[in-house]
Amino acid sequence: MRTNLKVTITKAALCLFTSLILGLLIFSKAQAVSMTEKEADSIFTYELNEDGTYTITGARDESITTAVIPEKIGGKTVTGIKDMAFWMCENLSEVTIPKSVTHISGRAFKNTPWLANKQKENPLVIVNNIVIDGSAATGKVKLPSSVKEISELSFTGSAMTAITIPDSVTVIGKAAFAGSNNLTKISLPKGLKEISESLLSDCKKLTEVTIPDSVKIIGPRAFWGCNKLSKIAIPSSVTAIGESAFTFCYSITKITIPSSVVRIGNYAFQHCKNLTEVVMKKGVTAIGSSAFSECANLTKVTIPTSVKSIGSGAFSGKWLEKQQKSNPLVIINGILIDGYTAKGSVTIPKSVKVIADRAFIANTKLEKVTISSGTTTIGAGAFTNCKNLKSITIPSAVKKIGKSAFYNCSKNLTITVKANKNIYNTIKRVYKDTYKVIAK
Repeated sequence: MRTNLKVTITKAALCLFTSLILGLLIFSKAQAVSMTEKEADSIFTYELNEDGTYTITGARDESITTAVIPEKIGGKTVTGIKDMAFWMCENLSEVTIPKSVTHISGRAFKNTPWLANKQKENPLVIVNNIVIDGSAATGKVKLPSSVKEISELSFTGSAMTAITIPDSVTVIGKAAFAGSNNLTKISLPKGLKEISESLLSDCKKLTEVTIPDSVKIIGPRAFWGCNKLSKIAIPSSVTAIGESAFTFCYSITKITIPSSVVRIGNYAFQHCKNLTEVVMKKGVTAIGSSAFSECANLTKVTIPTSVKSIGSGAFSGKWLEKQQKSNPLVIINGILIDGYTAKGSVTIPKSVKVIADRAFIANTKLEKVTISSGTTTIGAGAFTNCKNLKSITIPSAVKKIGKSAFYNCSKNLTITVKANKNIYNTIKRVYKDTYKVIAK
């Protein structure tokens, strides 16, 4: 009985303490509020940022009706409110946010009465020059010139048809406009440095995007599923194109990759079924796996000598078929990228430095391979599922063999390694119970 009484008194005291703190904060909310760590711990969860500031991550009590975000906690400035921080606070109707907060996630206050009331006042919910929600916006939207940031997911699924973004905006968060299916055109602001992940993904009616020459990175899935996008030019400021950036962009017919781009990410233009021509300028050094795979109508590809790395299955379609007919060993800049149509006994020429990942995968007509002395790398899965491959000779020049390079080949496969103890030991260790491995 005494124990239960003690617990009840303790809980009551905690509730009273929390109420007093909130009462004091509400009373003084017109002014910047500072808290001790003990005071903050009773109301919020928060995390320390790399720069020594704090980000609010949630509420201790999800039944709260009022949240007064402090400017400082224990002397450290509060600068952010994290994604979904208050999304379970279904009774939260009053929020005070100090000027010190410079980043607020687009879903920080999702499902709260406070956000619903703000949307009724104005479909553009703007706090401290940050657009934190525009999902209720319709028709043509014009952001005020004071806006500096658009939060992640802030316009996701909106019914807007157009948006004017001032050049004062330098940051647009992940998936900010994703699924805005009535949006047809967009010009990104001139101060933007990165097109964030999934920024305009799945915008089904989007036909035209203007990218300013301030942009350096096109993030992963930036335009994924924009199947009507046909007008887009990549400026010479861009250095990287992220994974699946333009996947399922059916309406793109030609793309030029400027010399500033160093890497084209995996799957970057996969399933661009009407893409017919790709021009890469000298400067591009890496083409990711499946970057242009499933591009059935791709017929013309310009690859500069600067390209030193080509991922597995980077190309498919008519262009690759044409190369295969010309030579079953498709070699680009010393990289053997495809040998799927090779038959019988094959000698890989000295010009080949790298056998790309999965270059011969599932080639069941391949029986014997002699690798010449110029090759230094055999990629991962290079000969996987070559079930009739019975002999392969590896020169001493080879320094690296990728994972599963000879997985699931013929049980009668003999691997001969010339004067390379390290490679011999590696192959012997991996395949000693599967194939015959000979040092020569």
